[in-house]
Amino acid sequence: MQPGQYAAEETVTLVGPRGHLSHVRIVGPPRLEDQVELSRTDEIMLGIDAPVRESGDLADTPGIAIEGPAGCVTLACGVICALRHIHMTPADADVLGLKDQDSVAVAVVTNHRRVVFGDVVVRVSPEYRLELHLDADEGNAAGLHSGEDVLLTELDLGANAALPSAHAAPQSLAGNEHPHRRRTHDRGCDPPENDERPARGESAHDRLLRDQQDDHHHEGHRDDPIDDRAPE
Repeated sequence: MQPGQYAAEETVTLVGPRGHLSHVRIVGPPRLEDQVELSRTDEIMLGIDAPVRESGDLADTPGIAIEGPAGCVTLACGVICALRHIHMTPADADVLGLKDQDSVAVAVVTNHRRVVFGDVVVRVSPEYRLELHLDADEGNAAGLHSGEDVLLTELDLGANAALPSAHAAPQSLAGNEHPHRRRTHDRGCDPPENDERPARGESAHDRLLRDQQDDHHHEGHRDDPIDDRAPE
């Protein structure tokens, strides 16, 4: 949680085309526009395909219904899958040789689940404090808990991509998992030609939603072979 922000005791329920999500924490203070941040797992449960965006970038995003103790409101837009990011002060950025909107990588080397998260956006402001924000899916995949340390490193994602060498001397960063499981307010390679994976234009997320709908319509009876490979 950043300075000046708070997690309200009150929660709401999100209602999507396929289901609902209860006990969703509200984060304050109020902003000019309503925003709902979901993990990919939440999206599948609700039946919503939200784009990966930075906070506040809400153009062409889907909407959702929000139920509370006093009634229900429907947002025309505002649902995103938050782009992982690091908050830091200008002094922190100067020490680390970074600037606002730089993209870095963060390595998790604890809990016997080593993970490197790329495409982590740096957000610099005098009002921030050093903190890493991941969503619940990302934090759980790495076995992270709020307040644990991670390593700030470099990751070349080009054609000759390679993991950082042992002498890269990554910086230690005290980071937090996203402070809430989800919050309201305020991720592409083409498959091989002979690989029976989703066709061009169909994401793994879309395919999973389609398969779940097929399962529901057939009530568990399928004539087609089940592809048990993990979606890309």
